[in-house]
Amino acid sequence: MSHVSGSRALIILEMLEQRSRHGSETTHLCGVAQEVTGLTGAAIALQSDGHPLIRVCSSSPLADALLDLEVTVGEGPCTDAVTAESMVGSRDLSSDGAWMWPWYAPIAVADGARAVFGFPIRLGAIRLGGLLLFRDVPGPLTDAQSSYGFAMATVAARAILALQAGLAPNVIAHELLSESSFDAALHQAAGMVSLQGAMSIGEALVALRAHAFVLGISTAELSRRVVDRRVAYDDQLADWRDDEGTGTPERR
Repeated sequence: MSHVSGSRALIILEMLEQRSRHGSETTHLCGVAQEVTGLTGAAIALQSDGHPLIRVCSSSPLADALLDLEVTVGEGPCTDAVTAESMVGSRDLSSDGAWMWPWYAPIAVADGARAVFGFPIRLGAIRLGGLLLFRDVPGPLTDAQSSYGFAMATVAARAILALQAGLAPNVIAHELLSESSFDAALHQAAGMVSLQGAMSIGEALVALRAHAFVLGISTAELSRRVVDRRVAYDDQLADWRDDEGTGTPERR
């Protein structure tokens, strides 16, 4: 992740942490996405193994309706974003949306959406879902809006993995903010744990996040220990092994 996009991710995390004082971060993800991009609305959905989209959050009734429409007709920007390598979208649904999504576009326009954009929510090779951003007037995204969209998708991916690892929703933003370096060691460690534990990369990422939480350290720190071969996952024991013999640190 570039310095610029990393800075935007930090801004997003700080906004989430501030809002978390008034509720769960998962309810604020889409509100922050709408605010930082300056668009009409946002929605986040999960998808796995070809199953229909599952809503995580939405910023408005129209965002809800647009996600429901994708589930109904089986096409749209969020659906395409799940398997995309980059952003997909239409700057003017009334003109170019028909050939992209012949069932979705006319209904979305009738509902009030004029431009829609989908960002893949992923960590490395792990595809988790999609981020939908839309506006009620035609037009492309600015470079800043696009950068914030990708940063928001990255933050959403980390938040989703934190939830799957069992982290309480009301502390996710604080925990992610404390490990906001987003360094490459996480992906290298996930690959190593995947081999050590005969599990998928996705399961390895969740296992890393959960174990870091138990130890009271950041996922980034645990990842560096795994990469340095100071900590490993023992498949026979189905548990973690500290090769330094230093024991388990007390949780903060």
